[in-house]
Amino acid sequence: MSRYPEGEALLAACRAGRGKLVIVEGETDYEDPWFYGRWFGDLARELTFRPQNGHEKVVQAVRYLREQLPPTREVYGIRDRDFSDDAAVSAQAEAIPADGVLCTRWYTLENYLLVAEGWFRASTVINRTALAPWDTADAVQAQIDGAYRECLPLAAWNYTLRSEYQRLPRDGRSHIEHPKAMPTQPETELSEWGKARGAPRALGDCYRERLEWLGAAPPNELPCWVTGKVVLKVLLERFPVAAGRRPHAHHLVNLYMDKHPTPPDEHVALVRRIVAGP
Repeated sequence: MSRYPEGEALLAACRAGRGKLVIVEGETDYEDPWFYGRWFGDLARELTFRPQNGHEKVVQAVRYLREQLPPTREVYGIRDRDFSDDAAVSAQAEAIPADGVLCTRWYTLENYLLVAEGWFRASTVINRTALAPWDTADAVQAQIDGAYRECLPLAAWNYTLRSEYQRLPRDGRSHIEHPKAMPTQPETELSEWGKARGAPRALGDCYRERLEWLGAAPPNELPCWVTGKVVLKVLLERFPVAAGRRPHAHHLVNLYMDKHPTPPDEHVALVRRIVAGP
């Protein structure tokens, strides 16, 4: 499993083949490109998906390849929404952005891997029968909703860190990647960090406001603001299996894709726009 190529290595890899190039997120071909390949394998002659790690790398790679490859080899990108606001998503509604990079409405690709029916089917295959509390698709949806709610403090924390780092891009802190890693007193810890950085207002207040805002958001909007990477991680920790038989998360996701191979409607629309061109 090789790391994504950059610079001349990326250019060399992209010179081969035909059709349009689509740069997506992921460190290897076994991440986002694998899902796009499964969803859009029927377009293999028209599109080639290549990974770059993070949305900034996607933007940079598309720009670089457009400069280096002949105009006949069209290059586009699809990146995660991440912390982008609604304006960034709405701006691409009328036309493909000038830089050729489209972004998804939901936070990450993993948010689109949280379809209750798919996980219900995967559960019945692993266990040969439906096990409570995953014994119906509605019950699985309740598990997904619960995983989102568990991740709201983490989402508010990471949003606060990101906003403060954008204000003063130095001495940043790593984002939290699991609810269990949340500090016991997040408001106090954030306020102390912000005070040391000279933040114009208490970051604990910013965190609390964001958490309240997320708590009031309708469930169908949470995928826009809460990373699916962590929600999926939490959900798979609850996946019902007998003791000592828990498969690796990758195997569970592969099983899910086997039982629910249908591409998300949004990705179908994005890919169709790329195929159609500007």
